[in-house]
Amino acid sequence: LADKNVVFVPNAFEDKLIKLFPDAYKSIDKRFNVCYLGALTKNRGVDLLVEACQRQHEKYPYLALYLFGPYGEGISSELRDKIENSSIIIRKELPRKDIFSSLKDMDLMIMPYDPRVTYLNFSSPTKLFEYIGTGKPILCTSCLSLLDLFENSGIIYFKYDEADLESKIDQMINNPQCRDKLSEKIMAIRPMHTWNKRSEEIYKAIKSL
Repeated sequence: LADKNVVFVPNAFEDKLIKLFPDAYKSIDKRFNVCYLGALTKNRGVDLLVEACQRQHEKYPYLALYLFGPYGEGISSELRDKIENSSIIIRKELPRKDIFSSLKDMDLMIMPYDPRVTYLNFSSPTKLFEYIGTGKPILCTSCLSLLDLFENSGIIYFKYDEADLESKIDQMINNPQCRDKLSEKIMAIRPMHTWNKRSEEIYKAIKSL
């Protein structure tokens, strides 16, 4: 590729999310709904998320974990049973057209991918851009591709470690003003990450070749 023009165009979110979530997130007292969107598969950090939320629920009985997605490869029967039999975990499989309207009462969006897995460390998952589309506070593991892309964006990063994830969730629960400010920062970058904006970037890239 030495003599070639290469343009990196990351993923984006559907423009309809701006209409569904027109305003910045505002915290509500004694409500803390944690959300994971996507398939429950190996290396996605679902096990860490479940354990961290269950422990935090012991301190904050109003915490609930919502998992929107089907079970996939690599999820143990033990973890599946823990999810299905928990009183604080709600797992749903919804048609795509119904998913985003179900996120209105969520307080924290989480993407706990394992950065030790090479392809995840350098991926640009649609999930994270959809989180941005909601304008809600986001916790994300420190994947290299995302650190560079969203520097100073209002996204909070954590180590792929149960204790650090639990600590970050605790901080978010105890700092509602911080959650509101994070949302304002995410709302500020949101217009740059729609598919309409991406199409403009692609068009300009093609014209520059």
